[in-house]
Amino acid sequence: MSARLLAQACVALNNANKSNKRQVLIRNVNSTVIRFFTLMQAKGYIAEMNLIKDKRVQKLIINLTGRLNKCMAISPNYDLRKDEIEQFRASVLPARQFGHLILHTTKGMMDHTECTGKIGGKVLGYFF
Repeated sequence: MSARLLAQACVALNNANKSNKRQVLIRNVNSTVIRFFTLMQAKGYIAEMNLIKDKRVQKLIINLTGRLNKCMAISPNYDLRKDEIEQFRASVLPARQFGHLILHTTKGMMDHTECTGKIGGKVLGYFF
C-alpha cells in the first residue's frame, strides 16, 4: 500500500515540476511518504512542507524550489544487501555524484551514501 502511495505522490510532484508550478497538493499521504519528502527537503530539493490533518486523510502542501529533475518510487521494494547498493545505484541514477537513492533500513530511512558499507535495506525510490 505504501509503495503505491509513494508512487502517486512522486508522479504528482513530477507533473507539478514539469509545468513550472511552485506549489503542489498531495492527498492521501502516510508516514513513509512524509519521511521520503523530509529527506528531499533535507537535501534541498523541496523548500517547505505543510501537513494538513483532515478528518479522513492527511494532505501535504509542498513548495518546490525548481531544483528537482525527477522523483520516482521503485515498486516492488527490492531488498539490497550492503554490497549490492552501489551496483543498484549505478543502474538507477544518471551519474556518480548526482542524485539520491532512498533506502528503508532497520536504522530508519536514509540516503545511499549514509548506509554504504554499514547496512542494507529495502529500496523505496530515488530523486535527482
